[in-house]
Amino acid sequence: MDKIKKTAKRFLDFMKKLKALTAAALTVFLTIMPVYASDIASSKLATGTEKLIKDMTSWLLVIAPTVGGLTIIYFFIRRTVGDEMDHKKWNGRIIGALICTVLATLASPIITLLMDYFK
Repeated sequence: MDKIKKTAKRFLDFMKKLKALTAAALTVFLTIMPVYASDIASSKLATGTEKLIKDMTSWLLVIAPTVGGLTIIYFFIRRTVGDEMDHKKWNGRIIGALICTVLATLASPIITLLMDYFK
């Protein structure tokens, strides 16, 4: 049993030394390695993200009013089928859908304005 404990202790000591040696070697390697930096605005990530946002905002101008209009029509149909208590509930939902549609439609020009400002 003592032999196993001694072997395990030696193994753990070896692993600690290996860990310290690896950290030291990595530190030396990273400090002597030359670093090249380029402008982030011309990087593929920045230009691709800009194109993605432009495409998404153009689609938002089409999708938001369409989905909002269909939702409002559905709420009107449900309101006409319901009783007086349901009218109040569906009126609130219609107003909420109308506000969300307007805000989603206005989000596209606001995002485009901000993107143009930060160019």
